[in-house]
Amino acid sequence: MGFLSAPETTAEVQRLFDEDVYELGYVVNASRLWAYEPSLQAGLFDLIRGIVREHGLDVRQRGILVAACASTLGDSYCSLAWGSKLARGG
Repeated sequence: MGFLSAPETTAEVQRLFDEDVYELGYVVNASRLWAYEPSLQAGLFDLIRGIVREHGLDVRQRGILVAACASTLGDSYCSLAWGSKLARGG
C-alpha cells in the first residue's frame, strides 16, 4: 500500500487506463499519477501538440528528442517507451 489513496475512477480516469491497456497491455505508472488530475494531462498534451505543430515535428523527430532528453536525465522508463515506439516505426 502506498501513501496516496486511490483516485476516484471517473470516466476520464477510466479512459486513461483503457488507452494504456489497449496500447500496452497494462496501466503505466504515469497514468496512475495523472488519474489524480486528468485535466492537467489533457492541458499538457494540448501544449505539446501545439509546439509540435508549430515546429513541424513528425512522430519520429519528436520520439528522438524525447528519447534523447529522457536518456540524458536518466529516465530509462521514458527512453524505453519511446525507443520501442520508434523501433515499431512511429
